[in-house]
Amino acid sequence: MVVPTSRSSFADFARRADTPVVLVAGTFSPAFANEALAARLRNDGYRVWSFQLPNLGLGDIHQSAQALGPFVDTVRAVTGSAKVDLVGHSQGGLVGRDYIKSFGGSAKVSKMIGLGTPNYGTSLAN
Repeated sequence: MVVPTSRSSFADFARRADTPVVLVAGTFSPAFANEALAARLRNDGYRVWSFQLPNLGLGDIHQSAQALGPFVDTVRAVTGSAKVDLVGHSQGGLVGRDYIKSFGGSAKVSKMIGLGTPNYGTSLAN
């Protein structure tokens, strides 16, 4: 857990912990595969939800990004938060980025973190 060292860092920490986190799974990764990361974040005080890519990421990234929108909207409605933080693993990072760029996510996402996201492509996808 992060321990704040000053009044301003405490306010920043409190704000971060209030923003729900949506984990966006990668290719071939069911939502429960992110449970270790989700548990760690919950232990640190975050509210966490996991989004599984449609067809485990075997479809079009753009369509997966579109499917992320209603999930984010549900998390926002349930929590009463205006925005969420996205943490995308592998293809999940590409999906999160496309959601922000193409499907109104820029108004609904506070921060986007990519873990092992192939932002510049990969030869494995060939």
